Amino acid sequence: MTTVRLPYRYASVTVDGSFDRDAVGACLRDWFITCAENLTGAWWQDVQACQPLPSALGEFHSLTGRDGPAHVEVVPGAAVAYVSIMQPFTKDMSAWTEAVCTAESWEVFLERLGELPSTAAMEFVQYGPDGAQVPRSAPSITATFSDPYRRWLTLTLMIPGDHIVGSPQMQRAVREQLRAFCGRWPVTYAEVSASAGPQATAFEQLYPYRPPTASYPSWAGPSLSELARHDIERSRTWLRGYSWVTAFAPELADRFGGTQQLREQGAFVDVQQLDNGVCWLVATERYEDYGWPEAERVFEALAPGLPAGIPHPPDRADPEPFIVRRDASDLHPGAT
Repeated sequence: MTTVRLPYRYASVTVDGSFDRDAVGACLRDWFITCAENLTGAWWQDVQACQPLPSALGEFHSLTGRDGPAHVEVVPGAAVAYVSIMQPFTKDMSAWTEAVCTAESWEVFLERLGELPSTAAMEFVQYGPDGAQVPRSAPSITATFSDPYRRWLTLTLMIPGDHIVGSPQMQRAVREQLRAFCGRWPVTYAEVSASAGPQATAFEQLYPYRPPTASYPSWAGPSLSELARHDIERSRTWLRGYSWVTAFAPELADRFGGTQQLREQGAFVDVQQLDNGVCWLVATERYEDYGWPEAERVFEALAPGLPAGIPHPPDRADPEPFIVRRDASDLHPGAT
């Protein structure tokens, strides 16, 4: 009988990278190391159990043509990880290289993050009892610069739905990892949701059409990536969305009357202003308890920081992103 696996859930973080280049590299290394150690436990242990692997497998190869990395012969049921790097802003796919994650390639990967690559990823692959890859069964960790000037960094963790839905331990680990990371770096937005990704948040994916501005092409509505880039660039002044877990820049706190006012709204079980000023909100203790009533309360509490417009329904309802189909400007006319 075929096992039906739950869709991925996503942790997504926006970082303002307009600080020291070495520090941005350290931020990238921090993201990959701590996510691998804290959130991929069994998979990371399996990967390490496969060591030592032949050093040739740890060499980086182009993803094009026949030069891709060899696949590892593993014990059925085990996991292997691949690490990949896309060099800064080139259209040449030969600049995207990948290696099997060995002790050697992991160190090379971490070192090359200091070059601030356009995209970097660590993807785990779970193998079934028959030795075949099992889809949607293992996590992946990514980092992408959203602009050619490498100011804005989008960090994403894809988590198999089976491993977070109904798992208080995993939900707690995700929250602790994200909160700690947000407290160490200049994060302007973060969420844990059903449909965020490297391009856009769950809210941004359901944007209504907005009139062209100087930021968008005038001949057509803005693309999803253009909208996301526009909102990333103003994420110190407007929210990119909201979800079960939401974090935002210190500059936004005044829009909501500060953290004490947010606590009094009754929409969150956890409201904190972290040591670096980032505001941290959790709507419900358990991920499964976040539904329409909870989303409505979060929307109303955060409406002063949301863009105007009524989001359209999602293309698919599983999993439901719980984005309220109401216009934030009806509650707070200052929304734009």
